[in-house]
Amino acid sequence: MGYVLYQDWEQGFSYKKDGHYLVFVQTVEAFLAAGYHRCRVGLNHLAFAGGSPADVDQLARDLKEWGVTLLYEDRFPYAGGANHYACYCQDPDGIKIEVVGE
Repeated sequence: MGYVLYQDWEQGFSYKKDGHYLVFVQTVEAFLAAGYHRCRVGLNHLAFAGGSPADVDQLARDLKEWGVTLLYEDRFPYAGGANHYACYCQDPDGIKIEVVGE
């Protein structure tokens, strides 16, 4: 999707693209017990523009090959509706990721 590694440190890393960046930081031990769930207050999911529908199809194939959990696979690529071409997956922490074909 064009993001490149921007920063990397012991507790996290970030990726940057076109002046935007995403930062991923390890949760402090004291806050791990509650765990993450996208239906709780806070982040529900991250969505990205993923290029063409063919790009999204290739990403879905790659994710499956890498052993990534695909969400709504039985409704791919229209799980978000008849006019919404997207792939949904879950990262290792349970965060839902949506990649949309345009």
